[in-house]
Amino acid sequence: MRAWSFPGSYEDGRGRVAIKWRIEPYEVAGWAGGYEISTVVRGIPLIGGDLDCMEPDPPDPWAREELSLDDRFDALTRCRLTGKLPCTVVVSGVRRAEVVRFTLDLTPDTQRDKLRLSLTLNGAAYETDCHAFETGLQELIAALPEGTSLVCCYTCL
Repeated sequence: MRAWSFPGSYEDGRGRVAIKWRIEPYEVAGWAGGYEISTVVRGIPLIGGDLDCMEPDPPDPWAREELSLDDRFDALTRCRLTGKLPCTVVVSGVRRAEVVRFTLDLTPDTQRDKLRLSLTLNGAAYETDCHAFETGLQELIAALPEGTSLVCCYTCL
C-alpha cells in the first residue's frame, strides 16, 4: 500500500476547520503491518491507527486549548470528523474512481450510531449508519446494485 491523502474537516464547539487526512503504511517487526492515519488540526499534528483514537503527536500540553481531547487518554472527543475517502468501484466489470464520504461523530450522544458512510453512484445515494468502518462498509457493499462492487483495502484485505 502506498501513502495517500484526502480532504475532510474537524468540528467542535469552537467551530469547523478544513483538514487533510493522510494514510501511510507502516511495518513493525513481528507484525503483519498496518497503517497510520494523520492530520493537522489548528496547528496540532494528530496520529492514530483509527479515526476514533487520534492523539497529538508529539504529546502537546497546549493541545487541550485548541482541541476537544479526552481527559484520560488525550484522544479526540466531543467533535465531528468528516472525509471524502477515495475508492474504486467496479460497475459491470468497469473500474472507476468514486468517493465514500464519512462523518464520525465523537460527541457523547449514545442514542445514535456514530459513523455515517455514503456513496453516490449514477445519481443514487447509498448510505449506512454504523459503529465502525468494517461493519459500515459491509452494509454499504450489500446495498449496492447487482454487478457493482467496492474495491478498497477492506474488501481486498
